[in-house]
Amino acid sequence: MTQAAVSIADLNLKTKCEKGFEFEYIDEHENQTGIFLTVIGSASEKIRKASYAAHDRDARKAAMDKKRGRDTEVKPLEEWAEENMALTAMRVIAWRGISEPCTPENVVALLQSNDILLKQVIEKSDNVANFTKSKSNSSSSSQDTNSN
Repeated sequence: MTQAAVSIADLNLKTKCEKGFEFEYIDEHENQTGIFLTVIGSASEKIRKASYAAHDRDARKAAMDKKRGRDTEVKPLEEWAEENMALTAMRVIAWRGISEPCTPENVVALLQSNDILLKQVIEKSDNVANFTKSKSNSSSSSQDTNSN
């Protein structure tokens, strides 16, 4: 028996990673918290474009410095960390169980204050399986395949 052909669009992980994946925040004692965050995948077009834009800014600055005969300044660690936090915060698109609204500023504040949650956002967003259906268990397409 031959398998039906699939289209290129069916294999587009960037598109699949644009769909939100909701997970429950598990605290430092492995307790469920009733706090749920929805993230998009790190392979999504939105995250890739933002990441490339940040890299392009740095590359353009280095090229201009070189053209002007100047050494490129090393980016301070704080600036690098802020850019990475902003890129990570972009992955969070909604939440439940938190009284404040899910705004970019509030997401950054939350992730800066909670390293455990920050790690979970990265792990869940990086796991492409969270955004795709498993052939062996297609009924649980939203089930987290990356356990904590």
